[in-house]
Amino acid sequence: MGGKQTKTIDVLQHTSSAQAKLGLPQLGSLQQEWNKHSGPKGATFEQFKKLMHQLDEAELKRLYNLYDLDHDNCISWIEFVCCIVIISSGTVEDKLSLIFNSFDKDLNGKISKSEFKKAVAELCAPFKEFEKKEQKEFINKVFKEVYRKEKRALRTEMREQIKI
Repeated sequence: MGGKQTKTIDVLQHTSSAQAKLGLPQLGSLQQEWNKHSGPKGATFEQFKKLMHQLDEAELKRLYNLYDLDHDNCISWIEFVCCIVIISSGTVEDKLSLIFNSFDKDLNGKISKSEFKKAVAELCAPFKEFEKKEQKEFINKVFKEVYRKEKRALRTEMREQIKI
């Protein structure tokens, strides 16, 4: 959404700080549990369900999309640890980047209208009173506002260039 690129998630930074932030015993037991339920490349959705068995299907899907940083339908150990570190001790900016990334399916640093529609539908699914018509109105309103702001910013930028 918009032309501004989002900050990418520094997976290496978060995973290298996992031991300090989570503690070696907790990280070790987490990895043992992970190894029981995942395959050699990582965890598919079905394997992830076994690992996170206390959640319902809808919550699991949202969480799986959040943890699958590269959108390859498989969560690696690195992605898993990175997300746990961000969720438990990341900055607000890190957490927002993580959420943004889960909806930016083509990883281009922008959320298209179709990606935004899917995100709104997914987030509104538990709330039956938020009907499709209201979702569509909300999406159109948001994109109209974004377009208006981008147009204003472009006009300002053009004026500044003309002054030079």
